[in-house]
Amino acid sequence: MTPEEGITDAEIAGVVDEALRFIVLLRDRSTETKACRELDAVATLVCHARSRLPDLVADARDEANSWQEVAAALSMSRPRAITTYVLHARNRRQPLDLD
Repeated sequence: MTPEEGITDAEIAGVVDEALRFIVLLRDRSTETKACRELDAVATLVCHARSRLPDLVADARDEANSWQEVAAALSMSRPRAITTYVLHARNRRQPLDLD
């Protein structure tokens, strides 16, 4: 992101660093080296973030975001976003509100 958008890449990196330090503390794997503990924390964060993507894409589509907008947010092409997430987005439709 640019400074004009209110937050810098360095600030985001700081937040990620704090999250990783917290994961290291939660996992408490004191028998491993520092590098291995940090690697485990990054893998844990990536795994949990990736597992949330399908529902977040479905939420974005439920909120009438276009596939182009979803693809841009994911830094991927529109065809790839559709191919990857369309089935989940269709199958996870929000239930209708019945008055």
